[in-house]
Amino acid sequence: MFKRLILFLIFALLFPIFLFSCDLCGCFVPNDVMHHGFMFGLAEQYSSMSDLSLEGETLANRENQYLNSSFTQLFGNYHFNERAALQVNVPLIYRTFQRVEGGSLDRGNESGIGDVLLVGYYVPYQRKNPYRQFNWKVLAGLKFPTGNSDRIGEELQEDHHDEEEASGVHGHDLALGSGSWDTLVGTNVFGRVDKWFYTGNIQYAIRTRGDFDYKYANDLLWYGGPGYYVSTSQDWPVGLQAVFTGEHKGEDELGNEKTDDTAITSVYLGPTAIIGIKQIATAEVGFGFPLMIDNSGLQTVPKYRFRVGLTWRFQ
Repeated sequence: MFKRLILFLIFALLFPIFLFSCDLCGCFVPNDVMHHGFMFGLAEQYSSMSDLSLEGETLANRENQYLNSSFTQLFGNYHFNERAALQVNVPLIYRTFQRVEGGSLDRGNESGIGDVLLVGYYVPYQRKNPYRQFNWKVLAGLKFPTGNSDRIGEELQEDHHDEEEASGVHGHDLALGSGSWDTLVGTNVFGRVDKWFYTGNIQYAIRTRGDFDYKYANDLLWYGGPGYYVSTSQDWPVGLQAVFTGEHKGEDELGNEKTDDTAITSVYLGPTAIIGIKQIATAEVGFGFPLMIDNSGLQTVPKYRFRVGLTWRFQ
């Protein structure tokens, strides 16, 4: 019974790494104990990017520029055994925005399928007993250019500069895909001692040149933090976790030139609540608030992020 409880609580510790500013890079990969069979689920993150930041300094947003992004990942995976699994992630994206364009306000939205990711992961080491557990997982994936990249074409006409009246929402922010074939590598760990647990995850996206001769910069994404099981009910277990997340991304390239409004380094902190449901599913709800954001050029950056997730497991 206790092992099943821990299994479903671990399923819920699914922090969407796509939650960082580079929606195209992140991969939703569960921190589950490996068991043979199928698992399906979804993870939704809503980001309210309504703060205007110039070189890391918050500006008065007189024109109310914003980019609101809803990023939903549908995923399914198959565990071949207790060590190896293969997963497909399909992102569904909906974005609304308001920006300064050509001296006037421009409003609109973008929606559709993003870049699909195929990822495999392997557990080189795991150890567990009724009171302690450690699980180490490594992963590698390939991202396909399935998302619409037309918005990147705006970068060909954009004059990159730092003036306050410039647009804080750019073509590379609105594009649903990159038009490039990219790879993803990473590792994550889960540990538990009695009712206390911790998670840690690092992913590195290696980007190639895509449509319009545009190359998104490589992106380092990470998250982790401690948690505690406040209820160990077999049917309705509950866990609470404090989650730190971060990203470090350099400047994109347009042709042979660097863009000056695409780099970002950020750190977020927020609570996550995890609920097991009758040993067949888990639900997660969490928030993230910025502790530090340092960006290049003029960008809209998140005021907050909200995320929910739901996972089903079949054998």
